Order: sequence, then C-alpha cells, then structure tokens
Amino acid sequence: MIAERFKAIMDHYGLSAAEMARAVGESRPEKVLNIIHGKNKPTYSTLELFIKAYPDINANYLFGTEDNMLRSLKHDKAGIREAIGILEGYLGPPSPPVGGK
Repeated sequence: MIAERFKAIMDHYGLSAAEMARAVGESRPEKVLNIIHGKNKPTYSTLELFIKAYPDINANYLFGTEDNMLRSLKHDKAGIREAIGILEGYLGPPSPPVGGK
C-alpha cells in the first residue's frame, strides 16, 4: 500500500524518482524506486524526511489510515463546503450584487 501511495504522490507532483530522492537528501534514486516497486519499505527517518520535504502531504495518507493525500484545506472540497457553510451561518447569505442582476 505504501508503494502505491508514494507513486501517487510522485505522480501528483510530476516528479521523477531522482527528483523525489533529492528532495529527501538522497543522491541516488534507487531508494525511492525500491519503495515504489515494493522491494523495500521506507524507514521512519525516510518518512520523516519525506514529510518535511512535502509538508502538504498528509502523513496519515502514507500510513494508509486516511485517504486524503493532501493536508491543505484548499484541496479538500468537502472542507471548503463546510467552511463556506460555517461562514454563511455566521455572516448570513451573500448579498446580491450592487446595481441589479
């Protein structure tokens, strides 16, 4: 499962294995390739470096406990809808535009 999730993140950012490896301080892409191909599982320190390199990635997504890849609200449509609902409840419905239509 973690292999597929690493691959999904790589695809999301449009990265090569070498680019992803450099982002976590590795000079060779083999470490990332081995994770993506399921040959090796990432160590805790590798996961920690990866999460620091890509802070908008949901760490729980990597561990398979959540399905949302990104932590950011701007990418979470349900969260945006909920935030809009809260704001509308607090402020009231939006006013019609000035000048007619």
